[in-house]
Amino acid sequence: MLNFNSVTLHNFGSYGHAEVDLHDRGFCLVSGKNNYKKDNALSNGSGKSFLWSAICFAITGETISGLHTNLKNINNPDDADCYVFLSFTNDSDTYEIKRILTPKSDLKIIKNSADVSGKGLRESEKKLGELLPDLNKDLIASTIIIGQGMPNKFSSFSPSGRKDLLEKLTKSDFMIEDIKQRVSDRQTELNNKLREYDDSLLVNRTQLTTVEANLKNAKEEAETKVKPDFDSQIKVSVELLSDLNKKVTEANEEIKRIESELETANKSLIDITTEKANVSLEETTAYNTAYNNYFKEKTLIEGAIQVARAEVIRLKSIKDTCPTCGQKIPGAIKPDTSKQEAELSAQEQKLIDINAKLTGCTEAHKNYQKQIDDTFAEELKTLQEKVKQLKTELESAKLKLKSATADYNTEDTKLNKLKYDKDNWDKYYDTLNKTIQTLETSKNSLGNMISITESAQKELLEHIAVIKKMETLIKRDFRGYLLANIIAYIDKKAKDYCETVFGTRELTVYLDGNALDISYCGKMFDNLSGGEKQRVDLILQFAIRDMLIAYFNTGSNILVLDEITDFLDKKSCKSVMSLLEKELTTTESVFIVSHHAAELELPIDSEIKVVKDEDGISKII
Repeated sequence: MLNFNSVTLHNFGSYGHAEVDLHDRGFCLVSGKNNYKKDNALSNGSGKSFLWSAICFAITGETISGLHTNLKNINNPDDADCYVFLSFTNDSDTYEIKRILTPKSDLKIIKNSADVSGKGLRESEKKLGELLPDLNKDLIASTIIIGQGMPNKFSSFSPSGRKDLLEKLTKSDFMIEDIKQRVSDRQTELNNKLREYDDSLLVNRTQLTTVEANLKNAKEEAETKVKPDFDSQIKVSVELLSDLNKKVTEANEEIKRIESELETANKSLIDITTEKANVSLEETTAYNTAYNNYFKEKTLIEGAIQVARAEVIRLKSIKDTCPTCGQKIPGAIKPDTSKQEAELSAQEQKLIDINAKLTGCTEAHKNYQKQIDDTFAEELKTLQEKVKQLKTELESAKLKLKSATADYNTEDTKLNKLKYDKDNWDKYYDTLNKTIQTLETSKNSLGNMISITESAQKELLEHIAVIKKMETLIKRDFRGYLLANIIAYIDKKAKDYCETVFGTRELTVYLDGNALDISYCGKMFDNLSGGEKQRVDLILQFAIRDMLIAYFNTGSNILVLDEITDFLDKKSCKSVMSLLEKELTTTESVFIVSHHAAELELPIDSEIKVVKDEDGISKII
């Protein structure tokens, strides 16, 4: 439950400084008078509506009409500050919110006498959103500030837009998105599990294919294997291994030779590069010293020029005659500035000379550096090319070594295998038979695993089909189910209010597919007259307000009715006022903003009068 205490505006909108007590005002008439000639209005533009926009702005950072910048009173340029201060309680917590527009945007939050503001505006807004997550502009416009001119009034939306707004106000859109997210997460979980089954089947089937092929080969081998001539094969392999060993040795020697030459060439390259760097550093150090000396001298000259120029200007500004009447001022003497101007000219010439020295010094440095580069260029180029050539030769030698080593290792493995096979020929058939038995067991095991996984996959696909049906249901009919009770409540309240305003209950609010339609006496809302539309819209806004209070405990101690009877005749205005007297007896403060107070004929407990003065600054009387 929200209980607003007060709101303060400082240079906000058309106001200078104004504070309004919102507590226990009863039925409070808010009238206005505009004395600002540029507005050319008697009441409109005085600032009546902007007073309540300050409440929404303090909490959300924008007015009910969506403004969030350029809100400072331009008619009060001498005061740079612009802010809104709001004091209220929410359930058992007290809040003081100060939203500052100028000179620098900021937001200060005091909760239960403790400062809980963030380090900056964004962090404070995030903190306020966490403290009051439900208190947004739509809710304020639906339960606290109701006005015919507001851009977000219920009837101004399309039928589908009304449904979307109702979902947003009742958080059913959040519920739908939450359920959709849960269904999506479950679908993702099941799809991930399905991929696991697919991957498992793929792996097992691939393994089964491999096992079956190996089993077939093992059986064929057991039937057709003939003992090889191991001695002849070993002899050939030994001879080939000896030749390959020689190639490996030769490649290693070639690499050592190239690496030695490369080390020598790199050392020479480092020496000549170091020598060049030393020469360049020595010259650069000398250049930097000279340049810095010139630059310090330049800085001194520039300082002297500034002093001399300021003195000349000061002396020339001295007047010996009155600028108004042209008469000679007694005792006043216009000083001669020729000496100071000559000194200034001399300093400016020194500045030109020192700039020329700086330029010459830099050009000489560039030329000497180029001379150094030219001196060492040929020798560096020769050494670099030699290093590059040796590196290429080294890479080629390493490739030869790699190839020879690989061939040697391959042949060595082959020889070891021949020796092994020769020594273990008698054990061969026993091992082969055991392999066949193992492959048979693996084949049977993989077959069972594939069968089990296929059954689980089938069951999972059935679950996924159910989830997809749920997803389809959520996207279509489920949104209407969530709003059914809400719409029924609004429809009943609207009928009750319609009986008070029109003397009939023939007002219906109903959901047709994705559209929330409104009909009165058999006519759709868009076909009603202007006065009928205005009264029906007020009935709907009060019904929605009641629904939000009843279902979501969003009540407030104040209600602002902003120009709700504009464009209504006296009889229609009286029926609306009867509804207010009947239904708003439990609201502590009802602020009725109007410039037709005489037509309302409503008992008033208090009054606020907003007066905009001749300077365009609004005040509260």
